[in-house]
This record gives sequence, structure tokens and C-alpha cells, in this order.
Amino acid sequence: MIIIKSFLSTQGSKSTAKVVDSAHLSGNRVFAVPLGSIAEARLSLEGLPLVFKTMVEYLEKHGLQEEGLFRVSGSMARVRLIKTKLDCGEPVDLDTEGGVSVVASVLKLFLRELPVALIPNHSGLVNTFKGSTDEAELSSCLQAELDSLPAEHLRLLSSLVQFLARVASYCESNKMTEQNLGTVFGPCIFQ
Repeated sequence: MIIIKSFLSTQGSKSTAKVVDSAHLSGNRVFAVPLGSIAEARLSLEGLPLVFKTMVEYLEKHGLQEEGLFRVSGSMARVRLIKTKLDCGEPVDLDTEGGVSVVASVLKLFLRELPVALIPNHSGLVNTFKGSTDEAELSSCLQAELDSLPAEHLRLLSSLVQFLARVASYCESNKMTEQNLGTVFGPCIFQ
């Protein structure tokens, strides 16, 4: 069994651990794997990859007010260790093996290593945003782009944007404004 820390249902300072039956999952990679394959291998929960969901929950609990969140890189040795363990289906204790900067780096790595970007064909979108100031045209182009995404991509993108909005709401303490988050996550979303 893989124990995945879940902070969704916390009471006070206690957290509950969510147990995911993974006897049939050992050896299934989660990094550099298409989102559809992650879903087919049952490595997702509520339509989101477990690795993404776990990292976001950890960062929401421990990192929202951390200055330089997503800008300060975690130890690459620890990032590689966590990536390897997750790819091998081994349990990871993010409190002892990670920490905020390491977990933030693992989250960015997961998104960067997706073989197909969250928004894969974005040239039309970029051209529209460069060449137009018409609000209706921009909105229409963005909606068309989102409508063309596979369901797994849209769910993950939506969850990521919601999370990043929460991060930005703490910009006084973490110094991560919308612009800073765009700089950090743009390459992860569009590759």
C-alpha cells in the first residue's frame, strides 16, 4: 500500500493519511507519462494525478506563505529521490524527505516532464494575444483553445490555475504575484 498524505480532511493540526490501494500499481511511472496513461493506471484521484494532488495539498498546508515559493529551488538530490520513489510506487514522507522548496520543485518537474504540454498547440492563442486588444476576440480564442483540450489536460489546468490563484493571494508574504507565477509556470504549461 502506498500511503499518500492527504490534508483535505484535517482537524486542527492533525492530518489524516489517505491510503491508496497500489498493489497493482507498483512499477508504474508517473513522471514523463501522458495524463491519459496516468488515469488508465488508476494513479489519479478525482480526475487529477495523485502526484500533483499530493504536492498541491502539501504546499497549501505548508508553503503558501513561504517567501520565494516556486522561485527557490529545492535540493536536486532530494527532488530526484522523491521522483524515483514516486515512479517506483514507494511511499514518500514529504515532511522528512521533502520540505516546501523540494515539493515545489517536484511539482514543477512533474508538469515540465509531461510528454504533451497542458496547452499543446498554442500558436494561434499566442498570435491572437500578440495581435489583438479586442476583449471579445481574446476571450473567444481562449475559450476555443480550452474547448480543444483533452479532458485530463483541462482538469489539471483548471486545478493548477485555482491553486496558483491561492498562491498569488499570499503574495505579500510569498512574493509570488500573478506575473511571477506566470514567469515560473508558463514554460511548464506551454512547453
